[in-house]
Amino acid sequence: MTKKAKIGTGIIVAAAALITGIIIRKNAQPLQVRMAKVQYREISKTVSISGSIKSNQQVDSAFPTSGTVAKIAVSEGDTVKNGDLLATLNTSNLYSTYPANKAAY
Repeated sequence: MTKKAKIGTGIIVAAAALITGIIIRKNAQPLQVRMAKVQYREISKTVSISGSIKSNQQVDSAFPTSGTVAKIAVSEGDTVKNGDLLATLNTSNLYSTYPANKAAY
């Protein structure tokens, strides 16, 4: 391809791009903008999730003897400290078998 042919091709491509741009610009719709005054508003968002929560610390506790739990003294989520009563056992069976156990000892 000669130098004149390259220049001619470049002019044709540039003219085609210019004409295409003019046609597109004439047919383009103006950009519509909606304005609003700035206001302070509270925004709240509620997130519902499911899962399980695991404590950072876990303690295994037990009674010194077996039996049936008579009363639970705390509820789930309560804060407890060392020495707090957590539960009591039904002791009626212990008192009824005490004399026989003492005699066998």
